[in-house]
Amino acid sequence: MTLRAVTWGLLAATLTLYLVIVLWSLAIIQKDAGGLVPFDMRPMGYSEKEAWAFLAALGPKGLAQYLGPQKLLDLIYPALMGVTLALILWQLLPRRWALGFIAVVVIGAVCDYVENAAVAGLLAAGADRIDEAAVSTASRFSVLKALATTVAMAAALVAACLWLWRKYRGTGA
Repeated sequence: MTLRAVTWGLLAATLTLYLVIVLWSLAIIQKDAGGLVPFDMRPMGYSEKEAWAFLAALGPKGLAQYLGPQKLLDLIYPALMGVTLALILWQLLPRRWALGFIAVVVIGAVCDYVENAAVAGLLAAGADRIDEAAVSTASRFSVLKALATTVAMAAALVAACLWLWRKYRGTGA
């Protein structure tokens, strides 16, 4: 099996897992929280007031989903996405650029795991016992995760577009 085939397989697995997370797991959580967006889907972060409102609205079904299936899915997803993006970047960019963007991918994955731990702490504390420092930490890592992931995905997309352009520019395709 070639590296390209492995990369395509990992990309398919990553996209499938992302869709399961967004369309199933986080949808259950959001519905149970009266439509409020879960912490994981707030790339711009959130305030203590917003965190309190979400936790106060979150019912037992949503809490069980967040601490059960969502926690498990979020254990797998950052690593899977990180490996997938790293392989794409490695194959499409010159080594110096690839290594730089792969470092960004690793930072994003680490921030995702720290965010997950911080969110688990908020969920365990509940609306009545969260504090500003805990919310600030979780929010900060949500923003850092989103920023690093966006940079890495943009680099992969630009690299893929350049590869396609170079491949097909003289063929009339």
